[in-house]
Amino acid sequence: MVHHSVQGCRPARNSTLLLRPGYYPQNLDRPLPTKDRGILRTIGDACDYMTAMGKQRELRQHWQRAAKLILAKADVLTVSRALELALFVDAKLDVESGARAVKREAEEDWGRGGWR
Repeated sequence: MVHHSVQGCRPARNSTLLLRPGYYPQNLDRPLPTKDRGILRTIGDACDYMTAMGKQRELRQHWQRAAKLILAKADVLTVSRALELALFVDAKLDVESGARAVKREAEEDWGRGGWR
């Protein structure tokens, strides 16, 4: 089994990949609140989160898949779903915060005359 290091999630500072900006600052499909490090909003946030996790956790299949997708610069929706699943499997997805955010957005839509 090939292990994909999350350490390579972001290109090195002197890498020519920095000349092609756009992938890492992209917003995820939706913000992913975590129980241990705030909210992941961008692919770059996810890379920082994954880089900070312990080696044992990094080697789990769901994080390996997320790292592989990011390294391949997969589409944002696919990466977002892989990250959400990985957080859920590790019991690190803050479902309550996410539910409150969805409720707040719905109330704002309703206040702007939405849902008619």
